[in-house]
Amino acid sequence: MKKLYCILALAMCAWMPACSDFTDETPVLPQQEEKLSVQVETLGNGNELWTYPNGVRVERTPAGEFFWQGDILLADWQLEALTAPQTRSLILNLPWTDGIVYYEWDANIAAHTKSNALQAMEEWHARCGLVFIDVTGDSSYPNRIHIYNGDGNHSQIGMVGGRQNLSLSENGSGVGSAIHEIGHALIGQTAQFR
Repeated sequence: MKKLYCILALAMCAWMPACSDFTDETPVLPQQEEKLSVQVETLGNGNELWTYPNGVRVERTPAGEFFWQGDILLADWQLEALTAPQTRSLILNLPWTDGIVYYEWDANIAAHTKSNALQAMEEWHARCGLVFIDVTGDSSYPNRIHIYNGDGNHSQIGMVGGRQNLSLSENGSGVGSAIHEIGHALIGQTAQFR
């Protein structure tokens, strides 16, 4: 099953836009002129489900993090853009400049998680030509992915700017999961609203 998932994930990268068209542009966000009325429901896991008037649903953790579609950790500007009432079509990410992706390892990363993530990076490099550079211990790189063992598998989408987190569960992450989460960090998500 893991092999099938990996093959499907690699097939997806053949058409994903991260393979070209890199830019440094800052996103232009729609201005929210009105205060949004959000419906909040408490979930059994202690998180809250926030439903916005435009139908977007995000999960808020007790730590104040917002997740969309279960595994996409939103930056503040992405949450604002996604939930804006006048949003019709919006790309929620910035691609990595010149196809170079800087990353760092958490001090407590498990060896097998690190191995899976490195294999995933090799696949992205082989399929899309992206270059991954380990900058662990060097904080002079402002835009970088911090890879750590978390409670689940999730990532921020696209290059959000600064240090961004990518969580791989120590007990539930194979190479396929790492390919998927790194894909979110590389490419992000295109949202269409009508």
